[in-house]
Amino acid sequence: MKLLLVVFLSLISCSVAFSQASFPADYPADLPRPKITQAYPSSKLDNGLIFQFESELSVADVLKFFQDEMPKLGYKISNGPTTTGDVSANAGWNKGSREVTVMIVNSGTRKTSISILYQ
Repeated sequence: MKLLLVVFLSLISCSVAFSQASFPADYPADLPRPKITQAYPSSKLDNGLIFQFESELSVADVLKFFQDEMPKLGYKISNGPTTTGDVSANAGWNKGSREVTVMIVNSGTRKTSISILYQ
């Protein structure tokens, strides 16, 4: 019985450790959700919101995710993508009057920073 309890608790802790971080409550439904390990509260601007995340995906993988998913949600590419090797990338999309800019940076760590400007 004790062994079963230890195995059960180990499985729970593993599933918590490997689960994806939660997105902020105000994250728009019309934006794709990349795999993230950390989410930060959104920041309000006069004309929009900024969302910031960390991911274990590479810069190229995050950019490809957005390039694949944004058109599925009705967005058209408006700017970019512009890349600097494996270090950074950015691109912009629009849908009607809505503009979205995604900036992706990895400064040589295992974590990639994702910033999304939603206007």
